Amino acid sequence: MAAVDTETYRMIRRLYTVDGLSQRQIARHLKVRRWTVKKYCNGAALPGTRKEYQAEKSPLRTAIEHEIVKLINENKDAPVKQELNAKIIWQALITSGFAIGESTVRKYVQEMRIDKPDIFIPLEFEPGEAMEFDWGDAYALVDKIKTRVSLFCAVLPYSYGIFATVFPDKTSASFFTGHVMAFEYFGGVPLRCIYDKLKSAVLEGSGKDAVKQEKFKKLEAHYAFEGVFCNAASGWEKGSVENLVAIIRSIAFTPMPKVANFMELQEHVIQKCMEYCLNHKIKGRPKSIKDMLEEEKKHLLPLPAYSVIWIF
Repeated sequence: MAAVDTETYRMIRRLYTVDGLSQRQIARHLKVRRWTVKKYCNGAALPGTRKEYQAEKSPLRTAIEHEIVKLINENKDAPVKQELNAKIIWQALITSGFAIGESTVRKYVQEMRIDKPDIFIPLEFEPGEAMEFDWGDAYALVDKIKTRVSLFCAVLPYSYGIFATVFPDKTSASFFTGHVMAFEYFGGVPLRCIYDKLKSAVLEGSGKDAVKQEKFKKLEAHYAFEGVFCNAASGWEKGSVENLVAIIRSIAFTPMPKVANFMELQEHVIQKCMEYCLNHKIKGRPKSIKDMLEEEKKHLLPLPAYSVIWIF
């Protein structure tokens, strides 16, 4: 039997972790053996081969996207408190006779924000739906030497739970290690991870045309999330992460920290993130970050059976 490729592995992980299908159902759906599903479904094994996959849009999806655009155009002048979000769009589609799940509508809406940047959809995130990532820079005194360090930052836009850690560089190894650390810090994985055009994840292109790095596709498959990439020069697509680097500099690097090594600096930054989440409340939000983060953690996907830092 041929080895399982990255796309099949991704589908097994998503169907098992996100959609909650049984091993028998997944095997039937993907037309693979049950022992193959059993081996890979909980992230305890990682295949080493890959296959490029490109899905065609179905007539139903085309019709649904047409209806979504119609709804947006009809409501573009609505007051702020009456703006559309993905849940309202889903409810409208159901009323119109479309048999489609809410999570599928959210996926379509997110992709349309990238595919059709001229149509702004004010998407309200549900708990566990997304995590946004970015890089930044700051200075610290490491072993008495003023050192420029790279900040790997992540935020859950529903709760605004934040995470950051430091590396000496922005290499692929740091990028992938940062993901694993963020997922373990929050205790789970979101449905989607949102990025600007990061070289560690993208070979070329942006938005829906982004060509993902092979190592990134393995990370995406193993942790069962979907990588979403912003269009070039469309910073609004990232949302919450835009101010995160400045927040991390303020809470963890002002004044400049004095540490013996990078491990101590990482512990310092993570501690400051935890304090921020415990004590801060975002203006205009009904609850504190702490309360919303506790709620959001219940909706994150479970971590795979083992970490894959060593692979990258």
